[in-house]
Amino acid sequence: MIGCSLNSSRVYSAVPKRGRPRRWTVEHQYQLVDAFATRPLVGNPVAVFLDSFDLDQRTMQDIAAEFQLSEVVFVDRPRSDPTRVQCRIFTPVNELPFAGHPLIGAARVHLDRHQLSNATFTTPSGAVRISKDPADTSSVQITQAMPTEVATEHAAELKAALGTSSFAGPPALYDAGARHLVVPIRTVNELMAIRPDQRRLSIFEDMAINCYAAENGVLFNRMFSPAYGVQEDAATGSACAPIALHAVSIGLHDSLLRVEVRQGHKLGKDCRMTVSIRQDQEPQCAVSLSGATALVAHGTLLV
Repeated sequence: MIGCSLNSSRVYSAVPKRGRPRRWTVEHQYQLVDAFATRPLVGNPVAVFLDSFDLDQRTMQDIAAEFQLSEVVFVDRPRSDPTRVQCRIFTPVNELPFAGHPLIGAARVHLDRHQLSNATFTTPSGAVRISKDPADTSSVQITQAMPTEVATEHAAELKAALGTSSFAGPPALYDAGARHLVVPIRTVNELMAIRPDQRRLSIFEDMAINCYAAENGVLFNRMFSPAYGVQEDAATGSACAPIALHAVSIGLHDSLLRVEVRQGHKLGKDCRMTVSIRQDQEPQCAVSLSGATALVAHGTLLV
């Protein structure tokens, strides 16, 4: 039901069938946000449920499967301090310890609702600081930990699954809360021509495959992850730092201080993400990811 107030909370009782216990249906309000976009319908959508930790894990997973977005995020009701809240992120098939675009969308909704300029989200992978640009309240930034590189050997399987041998360097696997296998491609044209075999990609469990290419100082990315229930993602915020680190390490980009990553073009989207990595900072707050957000819709789910 589009257009309901976020402050409403109603409980309905269903008429029980004889011999069965009474069931209760509760309204849960959500907002649909396009992350990494300046206007609706061109970003990566995420459904944000506030005050939703009364839902159990199974119900959260079922809701994510019902929405069929790349992710749905659930934010707890603030206990006393709205600047510190918990949140959980679900794909259609599993829970993620961390993901960029859901937290960007949730940050916009939470900060707007409580009229805050900054706060801290607690995720299964740790604390994430969130803030709004005072000069542009639609622009949101999250601060996260430095990704770590993990040993992997997947080159042969990747070439077969992606249908290309046009690698610009060796792939690498990073743990950024979510695990990202990053694959450099020689040109943007070759990147856009990739038609992956989703069945073959499904052997890469608990990770997303990010193919990227550099052009005029910008990194273009395409993410595929049958393991996370996503054939192709419109914008993958948690992959930006791994991609930036990898690109600089093999000479495809010259600085970590400001890297622009674009994504979603094959899906008709225009998502633009900016990542900054300060290697002189503490590892837990070395990465800043920012982007614009656009409010698309709000509504009520009855469960």
